[in-house]
Amino acid sequence: MNSFNKQSSNRIDNADKKRVELHLHTKMSKMDALISPEEAIKTAKKWGHSAIAITDHGNVQAFPEAMLAAEKYDIKVIYGMEAYSVNDLDVGGKELKLSKLWRYHQTILVKNQVGLKNLYRLISESNLQHCYRGFSCIPKSQLKKYREGLLIGSACNAGELYWALLENRTEQELEAIVTFCDFLEIQPISHGKWVTECGKLADEEELKNINRRIVELGEKYNKPVVATDDAHFLNPEDEICRRIYLHSQKFIATDRECPLYLRTTEEMLEEFSYLGEQKAYEVVVENTNLINNTTDYIKLFPQESYLSNLKDNASENLAKDQFIQNKKFSVGNIVTVGNTTARKFVHKYFESRGFSITNEKLQTLIEKCVGVKQNTRRHPNLHIVIPDGYDIYDFTPLQYPANDPDSDIVITQFPASYFRKIELKIQRRMLYDHKNK
Repeated sequence: MNSFNKQSSNRIDNADKKRVELHLHTKMSKMDALISPEEAIKTAKKWGHSAIAITDHGNVQAFPEAMLAAEKYDIKVIYGMEAYSVNDLDVGGKELKLSKLWRYHQTILVKNQVGLKNLYRLISESNLQHCYRGFSCIPKSQLKKYREGLLIGSACNAGELYWALLENRTEQELEAIVTFCDFLEIQPISHGKWVTECGKLADEEELKNINRRIVELGEKYNKPVVATDDAHFLNPEDEICRRIYLHSQKFIATDRECPLYLRTTEEMLEEFSYLGEQKAYEVVVENTNLINNTTDYIKLFPQESYLSNLKDNASENLAKDQFIQNKKFSVGNIVTVGNTTARKFVHKYFESRGFSITNEKLQTLIEKCVGVKQNTRRHPNLHIVIPDGYDIYDFTPLQYPANDPDSDIVITQFPASYFRKIELKIQRRMLYDHKNK
């Protein structure tokens, strides 16, 4: 319970040259993260960072809010995702079911407009063709096919590279994993305490050695190594909120310390000081800025297009066998945790531990827990029409309602509110252009 008793943070970044966070989760990471996209972007701007990445689990539903916040605070967003990936490249021609392969995490960052469309395509195909037990997986073969315009990272301690090191795989296997990536990630050793608790590594020094080995592999295969936070909440004291969410889903060891908060440049340099001052600066500052500098400022929708008004579904049934040929698509609706549900989660967490809290602290926790994504449903009344000359991947990924592969309906991953904002922005731009001819 120590994290709950910490005082509220008002941290600033005093480094002369700032780092760039390349791995961050928002409230759109289903029932797992507590940062709103605007909070992340506002904090990066306040700290003087030049950009910040958004990489939610298996979806890009934070992109619309991130786009608006980036315009508001005048800062660059690196759009991305932490995918669930299965390695179907090394099965030697065997006919293996993808559902039988181990699922790894893989960071994907958008480098340019081609990459954005390829990411939407990869997400859609994973949702519609490779959804297993509620997880939409991207086969590595598909990622290889559509990787143009994307940057591939090795992700966290649930990534394939980290597990290959834990399992002492051969140098040939490590080479294949590393060379597939555009950059390698290392993260604070506190993120990996579960690895020592389950006996895979002995102590913190061995956790550091895993990171040292990743740095060595980066040097050997000429891949930039970047220090990332894998941030799931903004400040250290917010960890209690993530524990509440993990408890609500009946995870074991929910009170294990896992400080997945967004760190300043100085905090990250301290985290990786065991690499030596020069190498720590390289992975924290130089290489994160290097990756940022290879990415463009991305436009989420074609600026010259006009997306048709949202239409009422009426009696139209937009089934999954029609969606490729059809320009009409049912619209998704993101369901988030509201006040009543958040209150229930908080009460049950503290009740299970025999603690009582003041009404003031209760309300603070409820407010922080509200707005986390629970699911994506079909909007009951609306569909969109894609303009001629474009396809759906110019605008949004697709999925089944609630990622249910037995559904007969395909929906947009972005909600109706986003498409309304697109229309309004385009209408305003067209009016401005007309007045200034």
